[in-house]
Amino acid sequence: MFKEFIHKFLEVYFDDWTVFGLVKCHLVSLCLMLDTCLRYQIALNLKKCLFCTPFRILLGHVVCKQGLMVDLANIAAIVNLEAPRSVKQLHATLSHNRYYKIIKSYAQITMPMQTLLKKDATLYWDEECQRSLHVLKEKVVTAPILVFTDWKK
Repeated sequence: MFKEFIHKFLEVYFDDWTVFGLVKCHLVSLCLMLDTCLRYQIALNLKKCLFCTPFRILLGHVVCKQGLMVDLANIAAIVNLEAPRSVKQLHATLSHNRYYKIIKSYAQITMPMQTLLKKDATLYWDEECQRSLHVLKEKVVTAPILVFTDWKK
């Protein structure tokens, strides 16, 4: 239903929609999207809607006229993430990055850390785990990690 709008003035990620464009075109684009919502009886929660903003935060990223960028407020917490010293901290480290499982090769990158979560495994943080954490942090803070859906596939 929104296929013709995707990548032209609309991006969709599950139930997060972003209408973007220059001010003179933005209102026309917004009307097209809202008319489509009416036609297909899609209800919007106005309390969650933002209109005519120069940028917005979407899944930890800033969407603005320059494109998709990492939110600087999140970078410090991720960059300063230390190596876990317990299984509980390891769980926290991996769950801290749970929104980023869309990173290409996420399972391969985190495999050394995931191995430490297996039953009867001892927490031995070696160089491979440290490299894994470093690569994960690097991927998380490098824009863009979000890839918009290719609706043709």
